[in-house]
Amino acid sequence: MPEFGMHRPDAAHRARHDGWVDVLATMENDLNASGGALTHAAHANWTLPDELGTLPEELRSRAASLLGAQKRAIEALEQRMLLTGRHLAALDSIPARVASSGTAAYLDVTG
Repeated sequence: MPEFGMHRPDAAHRARHDGWVDVLATMENDLNASGGALTHAAHANWTLPDELGTLPEELRSRAASLLGAQKRAIEALEQRMLLTGRHLAALDSIPARVASSGTAAYLDVTG
């Protein structure tokens, strides 16, 4: 049973708390399942569940940790996108006649 402090929560608070626990667990599971890459397109359509009301105080540190993990995943994804862009630019620098000839091409990627 979750900790609610010194008072006994009413049914509405318990329902809001349990609803938010489910939302946070789903978001954490999705992030873990994606390897932290945030690759699933469904996340782009996520909206805050209005029916749950505000996030209960006792879940704020968990939500903050999840937000930090999501920010790190976004940063990692942005770095992968930059690296992929560099790789594509290097491939684009190979003249079409060389690329289609089957001849080995060596690129100077350090200078």
